[in-house]
Amino acid sequence: MSSRAIVAKIAQPYAEALLEISTTNSKVSSITEEIKLISDTLNNSKELGSVFANPLVPVDKKITLLDKIFADQVSSEVINFLKVLAQRKRLKILDLIVEKYLELAYEASNITLAKVVASVALSEEQQKALITKIKSMTQSSEVELITQVDANLIGGLTIQIGSQVIDTSLQGQIKQMASHLDVNL
Repeated sequence: MSSRAIVAKIAQPYAEALLEISTTNSKVSSITEEIKLISDTLNNSKELGSVFANPLVPVDKKITLLDKIFADQVSSEVINFLKVLAQRKRLKILDLIVEKYLELAYEASNITLAKVVASVALSEEQQKALITKIKSMTQSSEVELITQVDANLIGGLTIQIGSQVIDTSLQGQIKQMASHLDVNL
């Protein structure tokens, strides 16, 4: 079992607990938006992410930092959840907890979650076209895109919807051609 799979098993109960909190308080959509805000903040600040992941930074300093950054922006439920993660030394896997939470929240709301990794940032028009295509492929009423940029793809993109991966990247096509060449030799 890979280390990512082990970390995913650790993240799952936290994501389920946050979903339970949000459904109990009838705040699924607002807590989902708050979680996305936190994720975006951490993704845009590598320094902040490294502080939360650093085991040498005391827990009380991490909690104080969480209060300073997010107290005015998110609900008390989310702040308390983040504090629990800090106390249990799980802030370093917050990105995976957020990913699992979003999967669960969107599934509960019948929204298709599509993770898109592209070689360059997608324009608004490209995202809308992609959403329309994914809606027709999945027969879902709503699609939520999570986009990432990975220059290693050379060109194109990969789309993950649940366990299905659609790879239209040049890197993927090169790997596919290489595997065919090895088989035919």
